[in-house]
Amino acid sequence: MSSSQHSNDKAVSAGIGYSIGNYLIKGIAFLSIPVFARLMSAAEFGLYGAFSAYESILYLAAGLAIHNSYKNAKLRYSEEGGTLYDSYVSDSMLLVPAQSGVLLLLAVFFRNPLSRLTGLPVPALFLLVIYSFGAAVLSCWYSYASLEYDYVSYLRVSGLYAVGSAAAGILLILTLFKDAPAMGRMTGTAIVMAVLSIYIITVLVRRAPVRRLREMMHWGVLYSIPTIPGSISQTLLAEIDKIMLLRMKGAEAAGIYTFIFQIYLIAGIALQSLESVWTPWFYEKYHEKSILRIRHGICLCTLLMAVFHSCLILAAPELIRILGGRNYEGGSFLAFPMLCGGFFAFIALFPSVLELYHGKTALNAAVCVVSAAVNLILGLVFIPLYGAEAAAVTVLFSHAFYAALHFFAAGRLPGRDDIFPRRALLSGCFFVLAAAFFACFAADSPVLRWSILTVIFVAGALYGEKHYRLVSTLIHHIRKRR
Repeated sequence: MSSSQHSNDKAVSAGIGYSIGNYLIKGIAFLSIPVFARLMSAAEFGLYGAFSAYESILYLAAGLAIHNSYKNAKLRYSEEGGTLYDSYVSDSMLLVPAQSGVLLLLAVFFRNPLSRLTGLPVPALFLLVIYSFGAAVLSCWYSYASLEYDYVSYLRVSGLYAVGSAAAGILLILTLFKDAPAMGRMTGTAIVMAVLSIYIITVLVRRAPVRRLREMMHWGVLYSIPTIPGSISQTLLAEIDKIMLLRMKGAEAAGIYTFIFQIYLIAGIALQSLESVWTPWFYEKYHEKSILRIRHGICLCTLLMAVFHSCLILAAPELIRILGGRNYEGGSFLAFPMLCGGFFAFIALFPSVLELYHGKTALNAAVCVVSAAVNLILGLVFIPLYGAEAAAVTVLFSHAFYAALHFFAAGRLPGRDDIFPRRALLSGCFFVLAAAFFACFAADSPVLRWSILTVIFVAGALYGEKHYRLVSTLIHHIRKRR
């Protein structure tokens, strides 16, 4: 077997493993949603949603986004031979707790103004730092595991976190935090994250000795820091609407939006699984100048994700009813534009990875910052007028702008000629938007929606089999893993 074929087999196997495993793991989290929706009021749900949104930003400061450097560090230090890349990872594990300690001191000294600024109680600020420390460590672990196509370790850690945080949250709400369920969920999440992080740090530091700490961390920090504004901006694209709703419309409106956002996260799991495989595979193929293989891969991924998002849009009303009950049934019209925005976030992955391969972290960050600014401006203008509906539509427009800007920026890079199949990408966008418009008009007709869903799924499978041998390949790799 050629090395190229071996790489493809590893990528496909890992992709299947990531996807199946992630949905099994997230299935645990989604099964807990109805439980938390009944243990917590909409206001409590909104408070926890804001806590999670702040963590999505703060974890970057806790680790200086050092995980973003792993892909290029592997290229840089693997060429020098030995276990130098593993030592780089060990070195980075010493950086995260040191930086998190600084954040904890800041939280102690400025606890009252920070509490007023964020709308979180003071104890939640300390839990937020602990949670962010753990998230930074887990981000490093996920980056390390995905570059090795080690989806088994990735899923093991993810599974422990999903089960542990849900169980701890429920237990604490039912015992110590009956009168403050949001605090109970925050505490359970932070404790489980901290325990896992300490274990991961121990494993990675023992795996390879710390070497050339100052030199490698100097390069890693210089590479990673320019990615922080971009990473924060990406987070703001997804999370800032929760915070604005909390501040402008109150915790109940933020709670409803936060709940509907869980449907959006179903699509986010698919993107996370794909990104875990696409990034290392793209780095390998682009280094080999295998442009046709990359184009083929983009076409296939676009087909899969367009069909997946379309089916998810059409099934959204039933998913919301099952997960949240009648209290959230009106949220379907929030889910439709949000899921379209999720598809645009997916196609932005392709030019974004090309930018990072070329080391254009500042360019990547600039695109993200400008897109987040557009999201913020739209939110400030329309959320006070239209509430959660405006926040959902803002997700769509800001992510579409984000994708378009990434393609424009990547088009100015060397070697980008003919790497992006425009026809396939535009067809996917049109397909998903058409599904959303149809779902809006047929929101009260589940039989019609599910009939169209079935047609789309079967047609997508047949087209994928005809042009990419998709079904045959999936069956082959599943049998091979067995």
